[in-house]
Amino acid sequence: TLGPEDPDTLASLESLGEASRELGRFDDAERLHRDVLAARRKGGAPPSLVASSLNNVGLTLDERGRATDAEPLLREAVAIWRTSEPDGENLAIGLNNLAAALRHEGRTADAVPLLEESIAIRRRVVGDGHPALAPALGQLGQVYNQLGDLGRAEPLLRESFTIRQRVYGEGHPDTQTARNNLASLVQDLGDLAGAETLYRAALTSLQARLGRDHPDVAVQLNNLASLLEDRGRLAEAEPLYRESLAIRRKAFGEANAGVARVQHNLGRTLLAMGRGREAGDLVRAALQIRQQVLPAGHFEIALNRLLLADVLAAERRPAEAGPTYVQALDALLASRGTEDLLVADARLAYAAFLRATGQAQAALPLALEGQRVRAARLPAGHWRRALADIEVARVLAAVGREREAGPLAGAAVETLAARLGDTDARVREGRVLAARLAR
Repeated sequence: TLGPEDPDTLASLESLGEASRELGRFDDAERLHRDVLAARRKGGAPPSLVASSLNNVGLTLDERGRATDAEPLLREAVAIWRTSEPDGENLAIGLNNLAAALRHEGRTADAVPLLEESIAIRRRVVGDGHPALAPALGQLGQVYNQLGDLGRAEPLLRESFTIRQRVYGEGHPDTQTARNNLASLVQDLGDLAGAETLYRAALTSLQARLGRDHPDVAVQLNNLASLLEDRGRLAEAEPLYRESLAIRRKAFGEANAGVARVQHNLGRTLLAMGRGREAGDLVRAALQIRQQVLPAGHFEIALNRLLLADVLAAERRPAEAGPTYVQALDALLASRGTEDLLVADARLAYAAFLRATGQAQAALPLALEGQRVRAARLPAGHWRRALADIEVARVLAAVGREREAGPLAGAAVETLAARLGDTDARVREGRVLAARLAR
């Protein structure tokens, strides 16, 4: 009879922990992996097995939204594998998992060298086209996408998707993860119809394979809702956000960064629909969770403050909204830098607030800087570049420079209509502006 600390018993418990994690049973997974780690440390197991347990606990914590707790465990695992198997697959896996935790902590740029090292190991050991390459390729593509370097992101995400599609087939969850990552890039490149097709295919496949209540399905629901929000189809986005939120709450509880992310997104949608009271409750609750579970200075806290400023402005509380915009913009600048698209979004949002409160001269440099960064980071004809042009036109008109504002608004609204359609509220508002300036 095998004892509770026998290596074969521990290997079986480790497998059970992995199965529990993949099924979204994170309480069971964490307990099992911690038990195995304690037993292996106590019993003097080989370092590589201790590292495996450290990695498993860290990965489970990260998936539970506890990246700060996960990081030291994942770093210890990587340090052990660097010594015990310096060019091995386990080191590549550990680097990939540590990079994911750093991303979730908001340290996106710090993940790049870890992922590049992971990819280099795998290309050297298993060669191009191997399925082991796909996770790091996909994650590095996501990192570059988040950093606004869409040109570097695209080939990585396409290679990851191609590998997984060839190796695993259409119905496999890993293929759908890669499809989702590619859809996010396509969305950011401005091809909203193409992104919707990819998101819907991924969602349908994951629901059939994993069930409708799996946390991975919640991710897809959130992403599809975000796409529909971009397309101006807010009434379609709302129930998807609510379904995603319900799944995440059931899986992770209330104090979870993923729960806060969906609350934030749902609040933004409701605010755009004119349901300010509901939006305000969600946005404030999301900020409270993020301040509790994310490290100070995390960019998602700053994004939450930016949306809170929008809520305060809609509540006609400009004396509170103005400083909140400034606080959010300063925090984003500190964490992301001047050339980041999220910083450009914050500048444009603050500019719109200043313009609406009679401070157009102060708004102009903010709007122009937001316009410049979007033009530098997004492809020609992108709908978000057109929205920036329209805001600049509004500010120019407010400072008496209608002659410059008119042609800018006219060209921008045609681009916007081509991307979003004439029925979109933003297109209709842009046409009203362009017609007024053309008189």
